[in-house]
Amino acid sequence: MVDNQDSLIPRKDYHTISQKYLVDSFEQVGFIVPGKHENLRLEMMGGEFCVNALRSLGAWIYSNTGKRQITVESSGTENLVEMSIERWVKIKLLKKFNLLNLDTDLKLVLLDGICHFVWETNNFGKKLFLEKLKEIKKIYKTEIKDYKAVGLIGLNKKNEIFPLIEVFETNSIIFETACGSGTIAAFIADDFSQSTFTQPSGTIFILSQDTENFYLNGPVTELPN
Repeated sequence: MVDNQDSLIPRKDYHTISQKYLVDSFEQVGFIVPGKHENLRLEMMGGEFCVNALRSLGAWIYSNTGKRQITVESSGTENLVEMSIERWVKIKLLKKFNLLNLDTDLKLVLLDGICHFVWETNNFGKKLFLEKLKEIKKIYKTEIKDYKAVGLIGLNKKNEIFPLIEVFETNSIIFETACGSGTIAAFIADDFSQSTFTQPSGTIFILSQDTENFYLNGPVTELPN
């Protein structure tokens, strides 16, 4: 998280700054900027939507202010994002999506600000996933052309996910240790039949829903500078 509340870093420099951090093995970079309707806005490195970055911002706000009910703005969506801090950080997201059944084991979930291919497979090989993402991006380029980021989310019978995320503006393709929006996509693709999904890091995300919203709950840990 790059604190840019004073707006001294111009938007055109986000790409260069993000590349520096990505080289150091970070997975995503978000910039904290002033909001139009709320105090703070999260602007992701490629203008995409990132659930875990938002949850990280929520944890950061809590550590600095003690606030447990938080509302922020975000790139990739026009909707305000609400979070609550208990033991973990729970994020509330408007239930807004389209689901396309592409094949017997492949579905495309179009979310606000990011889209994910969800692939039912027990083979989480990195080379296989890189080749698969390259292949399906060509086949379904029309369906994903308006998105700033795309993911290939592997989902096996144990409810483990394996997320590969590409952000177009920063030209980054990363195997993430956890992916919030990818977990929501797996939840949708699996017809809401499961509520817990294990991330590559071993972390478990818990999903729930009501008629209008999705809720994702999981731990956030702030690392020392």
